[in-house]
Amino acid sequence: MTVKGELRKVVIACGASPTKNTIPGLIGEIAVALGGSATGKTVAEQVHNIALAKGFPEDGTWTVTYNVNGGDGSIDAVDVNAGDSITLSTAEGVTPPEGKEFIGWAKSSSAQSATVTSPFTPTDDVILYAVWATVEAGE
Repeated sequence: MTVKGELRKVVIACGASPTKNTIPGLIGEIAVALGGSATGKTVAEQVHNIALAKGFPEDGTWTVTYNVNGGDGSIDAVDVNAGDSITLSTAEGVTPPEGKEFIGWAKSSSAQSATVTSPFTPTDDVILYAVWATVEAGE
């Protein structure tokens, strides 16, 4: 099958009827079907419109921000290329709250367990909160 034929299938899969017969035209129809714009003239501009319509970041990166959530210290935010994964910080250098130990990261500041694990692939800008567990007596 040709590239145009494959693009026609994508237009249909997006819930539209293909009316264009050029690659940029078909890509523009895909962008519009996904809620984006068909203002681009080149294939690259059209693909960019599709990425924006599907929620990809304008600059191509998501920011992962670490909140130490009661700990003392800080961890630098990380910019991650859309679609890439990162290894999460181990919170090295952060002093835990008294009587607590670091057990991982979560998307909620009130989480009782670590719900975000490495490797982590962000799909939006995100704040990860340190999760602290009480150290049992004698540990």
